[in-house]
Amino acid sequence: MEMTCPKSGKCPIFQGGVLKRANSERVYRSLYCNAGSEKYTKCMRYIVAEKAGKPAPISVLPNCSKSVDEILKEL
Repeated sequence: MEMTCPKSGKCPIFQGGVLKRANSERVYRSLYCNAGSEKYTKCMRYIVAEKAGKPAPISVLPNCSKSVDEILKEL
């Protein structure tokens, strides 16, 4: 099982500096990015990137309440 999300190298949430609070980014990394495939595959950024074939918009957070279809329409 891969522990870190394979998209972490290009993910602005994983790289840091996107959210006003660095602690929020650390929490997302802990809950999604570094929590194994069972968790990072539930990240909305991961799901959107997989379906769209390109990175999710920076405004999409791992726990985004919009549906994948709503986000894809905005691309």
